[in-house]
Amino acid sequence: TAVTDVGMVFATTCRDDEPDVCLWDVTTGEKRAEIPLEDGTTFNGWLDGSHFLATVAGRSTSRLVLAGMEGRIVRVLAEGPADELKATSVWFTPR
Repeated sequence: TAVTDVGMVFATTCRDDEPDVCLWDVTTGEKRAEIPLEDGTTFNGWLDGSHFLATVAGRSTSRLVLAGMEGRIVRVLAEGPADELKATSVWFTPR
């Protein structure tokens, strides 16, 4: 769960065949928002209430990105060989 711009939510994929992320209210279970993601993108978790980390997989190169609630990439945090980036763990400590 996370406190986001749309309230306290938990995240799931919206449908099995799409990468989009649905945000659900933790108290009522109502759908609060849907974040559109491009194919090959995996939601990795929240950075703050309006940004999340995601991996954008390519054939040979992948990117770890920071994205906003509308699904747009704000910043590329890391880019490298897909196999190596897949095996890398990233974490942060909020201040």
